[in-house]
Amino acid sequence: STSDVAIVIRSDVNRYNGFSPNGDMDNEYFIMQGLVYADDFTFRVFNSLGNTVRTVTKQDAENMEVDESLIKGGLREDEMVVWDGRSDNGNLVPSGTYYFVISFYYADVSYEYKDYVVVARE
Repeated sequence: STSDVAIVIRSDVNRYNGFSPNGDMDNEYFIMQGLVYADDFTFRVFNSLGNTVRTVTKQDAENMEVDESLIKGGLREDEMVVWDGRSDNGNLVPSGTYYFVISFYYADVSYEYKDYVVVARE
């Protein structure tokens, strides 16, 4: 049934609560597991004031310039880089806590997930 699929899919989309895009080759990108299987998604990042910092669609993520040499062990088959630590205008965001909402679609069913991520540049 659809609800069975929803439970499996929601639990298969995993994320981490921080990354450090500072060039030290450790946690350079915000990576999520499972989104590669979504039909479509929109990932929106907000600062502590609630202002939109970055919006990334599945197409944006698939076309994002990612230096896989900065990812220890490379990306797994079920992983995708969804944020490179930049704002919509291309500037690096400062260290801090950011909030995100990800809306994703699978088999004509939509899901929404809200959480936070810490960006550490030091």
